[in-house]
Amino acid sequence: GVYYPKQNLEDISAYATIDNSRGGALAQLFRSAIDAFVDDPALFASEAFQSILVRDLALELRELYSHNSPDIVVCTTPILFCHVLVTVLPADDVGVIIHVDDLFDMAPEWMEGDILQRLVNVAWSEESPVYFIASAPFVAALVEFAWGLEMPFISRVAAYVPLLEHKGHNSRNVMIQRCDSFIDKRHGMLFFRFLFKFLSVNAWMNLRFFSLMPRFSEDLFSAGNFHDHEVVPSHFFTDLRDQDKGRAHLLTFDGIWTLTMNTCMATLFFPDDLAKCSFYEAYAVGIPIFAPGRKYLSRLLVSMDYYHLLPRHQPSGIPPDPTNKFLFSPFERLEGQAALLQAYYWAGFLDFVTYDFVSRFESVPELLWGLLTFDAPKTRQEMSAKWQHRFSYAVESWQTALMF
Repeated sequence: GVYYPKQNLEDISAYATIDNSRGGALAQLFRSAIDAFVDDPALFASEAFQSILVRDLALELRELYSHNSPDIVVCTTPILFCHVLVTVLPADDVGVIIHVDDLFDMAPEWMEGDILQRLVNVAWSEESPVYFIASAPFVAALVEFAWGLEMPFISRVAAYVPLLEHKGHNSRNVMIQRCDSFIDKRHGMLFFRFLFKFLSVNAWMNLRFFSLMPRFSEDLFSAGNFHDHEVVPSHFFTDLRDQDKGRAHLLTFDGIWTLTMNTCMATLFFPDDLAKCSFYEAYAVGIPIFAPGRKYLSRLLVSMDYYHLLPRHQPSGIPPDPTNKFLFSPFERLEGQAALLQAYYWAGFLDFVTYDFVSRFESVPELLWGLLTFDAPKTRQEMSAKWQHRFSYAVESWQTALMF
């Protein structure tokens, strides 16, 4: 329930037994770890905190093994949890699938080298019972560049989204997906300023942009870039929840997508995180997506300081690009034309760039023209067919992994 809707457990319980008490204990350990990692890095990196965390995690995993005798254990990163899992479980009895849904992070620097080396040794061992799967081609490429680990990827399909009819396809409403970090940067502010200017002098377009971000309009128009904010028509940038006040279902995952599908013809996606799940959720639910094209995204990669591209992700004990496959380092800070080429190269690994039937734009006028001319029902139909293909591939790939 932290990153994915709690209903997932209810859906799974129709096919399998859920050990809620054990799962709750593990979830609490994860919550303690990620809270410290995000809110108190010094505490997280301390030897005392790590000793307690590793001890408690190892105890819970041993209890899990003794009570449930699993044949296979699937672990999603962070790396620290995967490391303890591989260390604790008997290699002869249990197969382990490590689902790398992000970089190998969430380990203090003084532990990182030993943890990485152990996982690298496990991955390279021909007799290893450990199977690695990346959550996207971009993640697989980053891991291979940093650690030399080649692994298959299975992109997210977000099969947990509700099945919904697109009742808003004839509207002129566009939902802006959450992109707080983008708006916080000058790049994002300038984009929305230009968008506002175009809409102000072209009222005939009759396009309305809504958001699910708290205080979106207030934050956007009080940032100093909008000197004429007092005349902003309220229907240009407003909170989508204002359209359905007082409904408790808006606090739920399904409620958000239901409202979006009922009131909007499309969604505007800005990746303020390069592994953002909402892209896959929008694709699965079948609402047309407008997203930055590869050139525009390249400029974002240069200016946004994305977490996945921070230099600290290059481990000190391993030479960069051990497989000698990549034209640029994703973690090196380049300047000028070289920086744009580097960004353009790595943008090509992103699902946001490669997925079919996503409407991409390189400028504000191109975005507006696309919104005015695209065929929403046709786009939804094409997206649905492609999603079914990706879903079938994902199921087959997970079956292969489980049989391994």
